[in-house]
Amino acid sequence: MINLIVAIVTLICGLADPPAPPVTQLDPPRLGFFSKHVDNAGISILAHECVDDAALRIVHDRLQMMLERMPIARANLVAAGAEVRVIGRDQLVTDMPSMRHWHGRPFDGHASIDERGRGFGGLVTLVSEESLLRLPTARHADQRDICVHEAAHMIHLFGLSADVHEAINARFAVAGDEGRWTDAYAMTNDHEFFAELSMWYFGSRGDFGAIDPPPEEGRAWLRRYDPASFDLLDSIYSGRLAGSRITWRDLVRRPPADETRLRSRSATERVTILFVNDTDRDYTLHWLDYEGLRKPYGPLPAGARLSQTTFLTHPWVVVDEADEVYGVYEPAAFGKVTVSADADAGAGTDADTGTDADPDTDTDADTDADTGPDTDRTRRRLPVLQKTLSIETTGHGHMTD
Repeated sequence: MINLIVAIVTLICGLADPPAPPVTQLDPPRLGFFSKHVDNAGISILAHECVDDAALRIVHDRLQMMLERMPIARANLVAAGAEVRVIGRDQLVTDMPSMRHWHGRPFDGHASIDERGRGFGGLVTLVSEESLLRLPTARHADQRDICVHEAAHMIHLFGLSADVHEAINARFAVAGDEGRWTDAYAMTNDHEFFAELSMWYFGSRGDFGAIDPPPEEGRAWLRRYDPASFDLLDSIYSGRLAGSRITWRDLVRRPPADETRLRSRSATERVTILFVNDTDRDYTLHWLDYEGLRKPYGPLPAGARLSQTTFLTHPWVVVDEADEVYGVYEPAAFGKVTVSADADAGAGTDADTGTDADPDTDTDADTDADTGPDTDRTRRRLPVLQKTLSIETTGHGHMTD
């Protein structure tokens, strides 16, 4: 009898909702701004004091749902330093520390970034409180799950390795040829294809486009309408198509004097550097050209992450607002530079932050790639969107909310 009671209690406890994750207070606030934090197994969820705790917990639950059977993707995101930051319902996008330099500047035509969007996917993903809480002020009256959309971008860009990217891109091309997603936002590019269909896979909906009859919400409709795409997403989110671990190696931080001794040399091997600014100060990035002269590549704002495509023999310099050199770096395959408040952090190291694999070096389609002495910088953009948001979010300028 006692054993039966224990079994019943155990069953009831197992069916009960898991406890809500704790929302911790950060004192002092991270980047002088974020005072609320929830940890999702190594992925930080951050918000200002004004944001309702429930919004952070919703992000936590979405990440749990999406990454539950994706341990390799999660490990890749943690190694790269993925974060989700919540924009308060009464805050602007440009209130976020990594976005402040966009304030008052045209972003999409004549529209500012504050006018254009409330959700952005990348290594630093931004989602809005009103969308998470399904408030009447949310941009989409149908209350589609924008958090899933933006988190899907983060997973696609930095959680999945090149072989999985290739599978997504191949299915996107075939789905386009089949005409299944006519005029839908999913047909913008392979990144939006994955993010939009992820919303259906996890029970919400994406943009209907010209699909007739109009789609239904949820996974069952996606399975019926586009079984091949459903099978691909199911294989990814179930962990059957897991991909490989991605390695980011901490680059040696060389002293300022080395800048005068370095210059770019001709090369054909492309590599990717991940620049991480973990301070509340703004920095700028410079490529040293073939004469050893600085070529500015834009800001590395407070709290930002930037995935930068370059060449193996092209050195880089990180400079603060006073034009003081923080560090000089020579690239390596999948190198990582962390700008820290600790002046000695990262100096003289060459350590692994993951296990060996080859990620897709084109995952950040808005990065600047130096292409030689005739072109100081060549900006590779996503077709259709053509935004320039990579400096702030290490991702595409996805404006779906």
